[in-house]
Amino acid sequence: MKEPELLEIGENIIKNSDSKYRTTVKLAQQAKITKLEELYTSKMNSYLKPLINEMVIYDKKSHNLKNKEN
Repeated sequence: MKEPELLEIGENIIKNSDSKYRTTVKLAQQAKITKLEELYTSKMNSYLKPLINEMVIYDKKSHNLKNKEN
């Protein structure tokens, strides 16, 4: 994934969130959990860093929810 795409995803997540702080903390916590799970299971799910990976997952989930609503 290219850097401009990641920046756009990050900006959209923050812009569309009700609470910027809460969303940022939630993504960071989920990234930490994912990283710990990977350490304990000895598997690497992604070539992306955990926080970036969580941003991409969050973005995909929010797009899926919007599509279901329409």
